[in-house]
Amino acid sequence: MVVLADRLTPAQLAGAQPAWSTSDQPALAHRHALTATYAGKRPNTLPQVLSLYGQRTAIFAGPGFLGADRWILDTADHHEQTDGCLAAATQAAADWRRSTPGPHALILHDRGAPDCPPLADALGPLAADTVWVVGTGSAGLGTTPAALLPPEPLPASSPTTLDLLPTLLTAQGATVPSDARGMDLRSPRPRRAVFFLGDGQVAIRTDQHRLAATVTAAGLEPAALTSAEGATLPLSDDAVAALMPALSAWHTGLSASTARERLGQDAFEQLLQDGGYWEAPDKGD
Repeated sequence: MVVLADRLTPAQLAGAQPAWSTSDQPALAHRHALTATYAGKRPNTLPQVLSLYGQRTAIFAGPGFLGADRWILDTADHHEQTDGCLAAATQAAADWRRSTPGPHALILHDRGAPDCPPLADALGPLAADTVWVVGTGSAGLGTTPAALLPPEPLPASSPTTLDLLPTLLTAQGATVPSDARGMDLRSPRPRRAVFFLGDGQVAIRTDQHRLAATVTAAGLEPAALTSAEGATLPLSDDAVAALMPALSAWHTGLSASTARERLGQDAFEQLLQDGGYWEAPDKGD
């Protein structure tokens, strides 16, 4: 079961692993979680892929869920919840599951309003399920607009909303579609590059740096470099030259129309290694 929860408070996120959404707009972050893409075209979706394996997906969500991307619900049983709080969605989902033959995948939405009860209290009859909680547009968390609360410790660093689809599909033994831009969070990986979009900017974050670049007609222009601890670093730092090729390749790939044109996560990390940003991993890694 997946819970997409908007505007979570720090108290609700206690014990969460930090994550970076590609947008602090809940509807857009929901799209990222259910499609693992940034593209404006209609990509593969979590309900669509699960249906190929005989698994039905039911989505219980409040008004306005997914906004203009409601086509994502085309291959799911969609049940709109009037008040948009998780407690109502949980009860409706439990009733649906009792009356519907399995296997099932449940996606529940909490609009995160002040009058909605805490997530743990709202799970009710589904409290025994394995629950993945993705928070979007979180309140009081500074520059971190999302968080991921996994049902088990994860070896991968820097989880993002884009990783939810690959993680769940892999756990179900399903093939991850080629247009998905996330990774299975349960796969051990000691280092990772995470990309995201912003207001006229794109950025890459690693365990050591965060580099933002401005999108111009001529291409990308480096805008700001910070350390993992948040300290501002000069744009003359060697990390800029090492990170820009991977960031530029990722930005170009956003409009890629074929699988051949799209680079996968391994290819991005190889670009960083080839550019001298990372040393080659030990054979035992």
